[in-house]
Amino acid sequence: MAIRRVILTERELTRLIKRIVEETQDEMQNEMDHEMGEGWLGDKFSDMKKGGKKFFTGHESGEDKDSKMNQIMSDLDELEAEFEEDPDSFHSRQSNFDKVRKRLEKEAEDNNYRGEIVVRDTPNGKVVKYKATSSGFEDMASNLGASRRSYQSKGKY
Repeated sequence: MAIRRVILTERELTRLIKRIVEETQDEMQNEMDHEMGEGWLGDKFSDMKKGGKKFFTGHESGEDKDSKMNQIMSDLDELEAEFEEDPDSFHSRQSNFDKVRKRLEKEAEDNNYRGEIVVRDTPNGKVVKYKATSSGFEDMASNLGASRRSYQSKGKY
């Protein structure tokens, strides 16, 4: 293999280095986009790119929130009808379904209607609960807080 000697002007050398740096940066950006496209954090960032509403509120639109709220209310209506038919099938602590319904509606409202109504069968009867979920922003913030507390507990902060 013969060695070739290339003579470049300062301007040509600068352009060549600049082009190499730009190509390398593009490759690194493509790799980061690909890596961030996979997994939990990538999903959250892709939600942010799609407008960010779902990332921050947990709902893609106002209609999505309304449909979720209507679904929760219809689930509660069905459970109330079931309770009126057979109140003994529910846990004794949930013998007053009006109180239970008000509590569940309040929990759903406080959670911005992102969760769902869950019915668990126990040996003492059915237990109705609201399973809250969080938005992507809340997930990210809680993970950040947990990692910071962990870092502080090691005496590094």
